[in-house]
Amino acid sequence: MFGIMSLLLFYCLAPYVWFFIMTLMKPQEMMNPLGRFLPESPSLENYSILFFDSIYPRWMLNSVLVSAGYTVVTVLVSALAAYAFARFEFRGKRLLFMVIMGTVMVPFATLVVPLYIELIQYGLMNTYAGVVIPPTVNAFTIYYLVAYMSSAVPKDLVESALIDGSSELKIFARIVMPLALPGLAAMAVTNFVGAWNEFFWPLIVLRTPEMYTIPVGLPTWSTIPGTTTMEVHKQVTGAFVANFPTVVLFAVSLKYYIKGITAGAVKG
Repeated sequence: MFGIMSLLLFYCLAPYVWFFIMTLMKPQEMMNPLGRFLPESPSLENYSILFFDSIYPRWMLNSVLVSAGYTVVTVLVSALAAYAFARFEFRGKRLLFMVIMGTVMVPFATLVVPLYIELIQYGLMNTYAGVVIPPTVNAFTIYYLVAYMSSAVPKDLVESALIDGSSELKIFARIVMPLALPGLAAMAVTNFVGAWNEFFWPLIVLRTPEMYTIPVGLPTWSTIPGTTTMEVHKQVTGAFVANFPTVVLFAVSLKYYIKGITAGAVKG
């Protein structure tokens, strides 16, 4: 068993080790068609160029703002919707829930043209809001939180709070949200990683290099404008560095993530 686990660990980590080794190479070594496993003279020069002689720090800031904004808005909106579905009985509830779930089957590409026209009309092109707002209604997040709140939030506790005179908003903020924290953390991590890696929608909305996120900005380094020289050293190093925020987020929230995934996996 130890041998199998060691092989699996090597299989998972080997690409990242090779990735890191490549960031220590010179551009000529990266482009060597015969390839080299170890750099001839390891150097951190690529990192220095990336952070102090390029626009990459601005792209990373943009990615953090867009991903964090999308995550906060999506989780909050989904939590409010999930609380309504889990807590109340109202006419058309089942139909409305089925309609929301049905949006999963609608390809996002089919919505690009109408959303693009709306963003132009509202002046949201090339803005953070234009990237964050349109995809915030996430059917999977709503579905997961409905199941989680139905199992993790006792109805007796909510009814007791109502008898004590608490409003629905107060119950949601002070009782439901704390009890649903593991589930919210699981969805926050999932949505953050998805937003961090998103390429298609930011590519449509963002127009200037100063507003690019990392996935949109890195391909622009394929060639230096006016030349045929590839900036592969910045692409490779930038792609490697881009992994760290999501890895750190997952490591920090691992306890809540595992608890949220396991507790919300089964309703009831």
